[in-house]
Amino acid sequence: ISANVSIVSQYRWRGLDQSGEEAAVQGGFDLAHESGLYLGTWMSNVDFDDNDTSSEMDFYGGYGFEAAGVGVDLNITHFAYPGSLDASGYDFTEYGIGLSKDLGLAAVSAGFNFTGEFYGSSGSAEYIHAGLDIPLPADFGLSAHVGHQAIDDNATYGVDDYTDWSVGVGFPLAGLDVSVTYVDTDLETSTIVTSLVGRDEAVVVGVSKSF
Repeated sequence: ISANVSIVSQYRWRGLDQSGEEAAVQGGFDLAHESGLYLGTWMSNVDFDDNDTSSEMDFYGGYGFEAAGVGVDLNITHFAYPGSLDASGYDFTEYGIGLSKDLGLAAVSAGFNFTGEFYGSSGSAEYIHAGLDIPLPADFGLSAHVGHQAIDDNATYGVDDYTDWSVGVGFPLAGLDVSVTYVDTDLETSTIVTSLVGRDEAVVVGVSKSF
């Protein structure tokens, strides 16, 4: 059984702002079994400028195991937005598979997520991503991420298919975990995206604690 709580300068999900570019308080609980099965929940405040939705609650579960020296994670996540109107179609369920390998000097990961009905009733969607984590001296760590989000109905979702990436450093401080992460996407103003606000580059600072 474990828990975590964090404060971030803004909540970015797959490169896009979820908190109106304001700070977010986040936290979760996890229950993991030695068999590889796990369940968890996580929540954060959000701001979609719709006067109804102020929080996100995720419920997830999965099974992790090792095959040929590679970590495999099969998972399912339900994203819920309490208070949102049913007509908004915000709630959705996503299925995923993740692969990981610790190479000693660095750990690499890759994954694929898909859903038949994405956020806002925007149709099927797929997200493919990869990550790199490098331990540094003095308990510092460097992390990098890149992902590509494809959406069936771009006009309904509000953006074109896009690629996001991030590079960050994490370190312990006074019993807490501190992170500083640069986040960006390749989205540009178009007939769908009329503004880059919340979709352009940002530096996100976070402070977290795990129990």
